[in-house]
Amino acid sequence: MNENFGSFLKRKREERGYTLVQLADASGISIAQLSRLENGLRDTPKPETVKKLAHALEVPLVEMMVLAGYWDQEELLQPIEEDKVKEGSATYNSKDPDPIADSEPYQDIPIEDLVQYSLSYNGHQLTEEQKKHLTKILLAAAELLEKK
Repeated sequence: MNENFGSFLKRKREERGYTLVQLADASGISIAQLSRLENGLRDTPKPETVKKLAHALEVPLVEMMVLAGYWDQEELLQPIEEDKVKEGSATYNSKDPDPIADSEPYQDIPIEDLVQYSLSYNGHQLTEEQKKHLTKILLAAAELLEKK
């Protein structure tokens, strides 16, 4: 494919009969960002942006991820090796080191002490209030487990 992401985006938008405003509405991406992408003023959109655009334009995500430079087309065309298995969204090779076995031993932290640590969930750092709430939930769950 010799086409860059911006020209591909514009071509697909026009094929669908969308204006920038309509694509912005369909994808949840601002008109300004769409314009920057189409005109090559923004090199690589974030993967989440690519996903939204693929959905809105009804274009295969694989094709858009390749054009955006996240996936390698040649690599995607290679046959799957038998010693690799799909685990979640990542490829796991049985010859790879075991991330659990090769890591430091787990540290035992009392539930009550969790509020002293920096905690995150899905890439977002928990606030003090959220950490306190989580602590209460874990203590209640621990109590239920002890009763069994």
